[in-house]
Amino acid sequence: MAASAQNLLEPLDSLSDEGEDALLVGILLTSDCDLSRYSCLGLIQITDYHLSRSRLDDMRNLICAQLNTIPSQFAFMSTQGWPVTREQERYVYARNIVSENSTLSIQRVYDTPRIGVKAKSGLSLGFVFVDYDCAVDQLREIVESQLPFFRGMSTNYQFLDMNTWPISTAQEKELTVLDILNGSCIHVCTDVSIRATLDFQTNSRDSFNSDVGPAPKRLRGVRELSYRSSKDIDRRHSDDSGSTEQVEPKQILISYVRAEAAQHALDLKQYLSEFGYSVYLDVHEIKTGVDWQDSLNFAVTNCEVFVPLVTPRYGETQWTNREVKLADVLSKFILPVSFIDDWPPRCLAIQFATTQYIYHRKELPTGGDLSPFINGHTGNQNDSRNWRDEDVRHVALEIGHRISTFRETTARGLVLVKQTSMLKSYPSGLPLGMEGLDDVTSDREGKPLIVISLHPDQSHLGKELTKLLENQNYEVWCSTELDFAEDDTIRLSQSELQLLRSSQSSQSCDTTDSSVDSRKQFQEKANEAGLVIVVLSQSFALSKTCQQQVYYCEHRKRMIPFVCEEFTFPGWLSMLLGNTTFETMKNPSYKESLLSRVKQALDPSAKDNPMDEINEARLMQFVQRVWKQIPREYCVYISGGTKFHNSSTEMICRAIGQSLAKLERVTLVTGGFYGVMESVSRGFYEETQRIWKNHKVWHILPERDPTNMSKKALQNRDGTFKALSFGKTMFCGSSVRERETIVARAFDICVLVEGGPGSAHEAEQFAWSDRIVIPIRATGGAAGGLFGVPQKIFKVPQCVSEDDWTILSQKTCSPTEIGNAVSRIISSIFKKPKIGVKPTTKKVITKGKKLPKAETLSKPSLTTMKTIILG
Repeated sequence: MAASAQNLLEPLDSLSDEGEDALLVGILLTSDCDLSRYSCLGLIQITDYHLSRSRLDDMRNLICAQLNTIPSQFAFMSTQGWPVTREQERYVYARNIVSENSTLSIQRVYDTPRIGVKAKSGLSLGFVFVDYDCAVDQLREIVESQLPFFRGMSTNYQFLDMNTWPISTAQEKELTVLDILNGSCIHVCTDVSIRATLDFQTNSRDSFNSDVGPAPKRLRGVRELSYRSSKDIDRRHSDDSGSTEQVEPKQILISYVRAEAAQHALDLKQYLSEFGYSVYLDVHEIKTGVDWQDSLNFAVTNCEVFVPLVTPRYGETQWTNREVKLADVLSKFILPVSFIDDWPPRCLAIQFATTQYIYHRKELPTGGDLSPFINGHTGNQNDSRNWRDEDVRHVALEIGHRISTFRETTARGLVLVKQTSMLKSYPSGLPLGMEGLDDVTSDREGKPLIVISLHPDQSHLGKELTKLLENQNYEVWCSTELDFAEDDTIRLSQSELQLLRSSQSSQSCDTTDSSVDSRKQFQEKANEAGLVIVVLSQSFALSKTCQQQVYYCEHRKRMIPFVCEEFTFPGWLSMLLGNTTFETMKNPSYKESLLSRVKQALDPSAKDNPMDEINEARLMQFVQRVWKQIPREYCVYISGGTKFHNSSTEMICRAIGQSLAKLERVTLVTGGFYGVMESVSRGFYEETQRIWKNHKVWHILPERDPTNMSKKALQNRDGTFKALSFGKTMFCGSSVRERETIVARAFDICVLVEGGPGSAHEAEQFAWSDRIVIPIRATGGAAGGLFGVPQKIFKVPQCVSEDDWTILSQKTCSPTEIGNAVSRIISSIFKKPKIGVKPTTKKVITKGKKLPKAETLSKPSLTTMKTIILG
């Protein structure tokens, strides 16, 4: 067995010594009470031999050896959902419990059984550790000792048996926990007493110690949500030394795009903290070694007020898009701060259709024209990149005022903010652990509702699909019932328009002034739906209205993309739909296939394909491998074309490499291809040798790619790649596209020179992951705005000099000038600001009262900020 374990611990990119293909098996940690809920712990590597011949006691050792995230005590689960005891593991083979999807389910085991406690209405009150043979009268003492909000309630509640019959105090001595166990929970009543106690203790715990306004109660009902993994269940985070620190929920969470509003977030937190609010800001709260995604999920779930800083790219990065949706579904009080000239933001127009925002300046120009303030025409002090101190203070005071107003109107029953986005009774597309929350779901009367999102040009297809689905006893609503604005075309570059409109029919959109009403109507229908079918076409790809609908539904509802014609997918659509399986009219039996997908998606017991999470976990393992080998903090990734189309590009590449070599602590990373990557890295490598710098060069290539790329890189005939002759080479990913996703998640800075569609896709991945892309616009190609590259990458990052940024687009500048400008830009991103930005002696006055002095806060640089990787 020791020899077998050794084989299984080889890297993922190798094969076993026997020559057998390595199998990847995903390990799923299932919920105690609902097997449809699970967490993906990672992958293990075995062979066919081990799958067929190994027993479970051997598998236990192999799993523990390959995964660090495994609970200390666990039980294997059969494919039918039954636990396997430790005694049975010696007789059961691994093949008997590994599913057809190559997944293996386990369940955490505790020394004492863990049992949930619920109110009769279904409200989750917590859980207790208790033996099954414990008498019910002793259970009462255990519940009151382990769940604080039961203390002092004495006999104000009764236990219910599995028939929901109340149990009297006299009967409690005659019954045990097994007699009242209902699934994995016990139930109690009366709800009124429990809710009153919870409300009182919740308000006492969460009161605001602030002079800005009275303390708000729990804003949308009482709940303790569990949108986090088991390792975060104690709300404790471990630092590098192994110690733990208690992490309490914060009242306000600030959400922002790192490249655009990192300093704004720090400034706003400074003032809100001085006003007495507890504020969650990722860069201050999440320590090295902590699961970043779990921490953010916990923070959004438990905050009271969600404050998004809406800059031009907000919602157009992966995590900001999903943070704001999670906050909305959980009915958080959302207070957006706008840094844009048009409200609502394009991609979140439906999301913010009825949300009031706070403008980031204290005073608005006459007539409400915001463009001078946004574009900086009135001077640098009004440039949105430079947030004046008086304006930050004004926004912080306005946030406090809105919170006070909200509490007062809520107490009088006059809620002024939009209502919750209900998930209804059908499966949602929310992250694992959110699908079954009682407090964000409600049953829908009648037939399941299906929303079809499509462009008016395909209205005939909408009628056909409506008839098909209605014949299957579904209720259907088409977005063509809405009014599409006359100016409905997404603003694209000329190359993008030519690419997407090559065979496009003319659009027929009605002129209307009821865009807000249309957004509200779509919001209501999408919230009520159990499924959204998206009909994709060229017209759809060019429509702002259709884009808004996809942004609203993605990750909020289960979606089925239906391709009705051949067209080039724009970047935003590719990023949102990801690896989702597409239905297409090219399939002769597309109607049967679509109906099968619909039936499966609307099945309340259905769950998303675990292979999606397995693939995500696999990508994350590659990212972790990269981070383990390459120092991430001072890394610069180089992307660009494999051939030079501009006469000066090769000289610019070498100048960039030589200039970066002169910086301190820089590691240069490329994709290992010819052209730009090779030229920059050679210039960097040779310069470091000349000046005796101890910098490193890394090349990250995929393990293989089925496409013949021998003219672009050192590729063998079998599709594998060779190591380069200089620097170090690492192999990650099963294709070039997968490699592009891995590096975009692994590194914070990408320098883009020239490039074609592949480089544009790589830049797109970096932008979606909230990374900084530095385009050398003077070289043309993707760096010049072609091939659908996101236009947002050309916006000057917050910490970068505009003069240096302008040099990158000047064709008259010499290669040396461009190389030096790139060096200064990267140096400014790496640079750490001074400690203590605001003096501690400063006094902030509001409502005629003095507030206590705030502590000096350390403002970390962009290099210390992390980017969430969605697992």
